[in-house]
Amino acid sequence: MTRWFAPRGFSVHSCEADARPGGIFRLCMRAPGGAEYWVRGSYREVVPPERLVIDCRADDENGVEQLDEVIRVSFAAEGRGTKLTLQAGAGGSGARAAAMLGEWSGAGARRSTVSAIERAFIATMKGAFHG
Repeated sequence: MTRWFAPRGFSVHSCEADARPGGIFRLCMRAPGGAEYWVRGSYREVVPPERLVIDCRADDENGVEQLDEVIRVSFAAEGRGTKLTLQAGAGGSGARAAAMLGEWSGAGARRSTVSAIERAFIATMKGAFHG
């Protein structure tokens, strides 16, 4: 996860994950300017091989919770491959939450974030189903 979870230009320097229902994850993303954002949450559902639901919280660089997010991923056989469907919603109140959402989604980060999340969930699901 440390190589692909964060938006383009960000790095992940700390990460732990337990991909099972009720299991937790916690990671820290470092922005290009050096600000650190902790993301933590729990796996609400892990249903091999079809579904994964995660509840997330994101803290600002001062450790204050700013954003809530729910990520839903489903997998379905399609031809010779697997169709991955990702639904994610994040929100928070206040100027700091808006700034965090803007920083994470600006300058091409949205596409790289979706790509990173797809890779993250594929790896998580492989671990959950084969580990």
